[in-house]
Amino acid sequence: MAFDLRRVPAWYTGQPLGEPGDARHLLTTNRAPLLYLPIPKCGCSFVKRILIRFDEGLRPDAPIAQESFEERLVPAAMVPIEALSGLTAFVVVRDPVDRMISLYFDKVLDRSPRPHPMRRRLIEGAKLTVEPEMDVATHRDNVERM
Repeated sequence: MAFDLRRVPAWYTGQPLGEPGDARHLLTTNRAPLLYLPIPKCGCSFVKRILIRFDEGLRPDAPIAQESFEERLVPAAMVPIEALSGLTAFVVVRDPVDRMISLYFDKVLDRSPRPHPMRRRLIEGAKLTVEPEMDVATHRDNVERM
């Protein structure tokens, strides 16, 4: 499931764009004019859960399934970029080495029954070697190829 780029947040009362615009990568909540730019492997799921709890008035420890993110958060794609000017916006960044290691262990070496769809693209695109038993040199070569 993917985010519906044609949804408009409840806080925006102006005329939506006819087609998704420049803000298609920014997420917002329904009630609060707050913008978030998700960057993979930088705590996206954690931040999205915080935004949903804030928006829906849920307890801080309320469980939120990752599958519900698309239904509960709204892309800012239909809001004209001028209307987004002056809003509170944020991004979470992470040390690049930590981010790469996280990607490698979480997506490339994932041995779960239903691995992330990105896994195959990473392995085939970078021509990575993924075997049940790998030595340090193979891991190092894989990371260099990524």
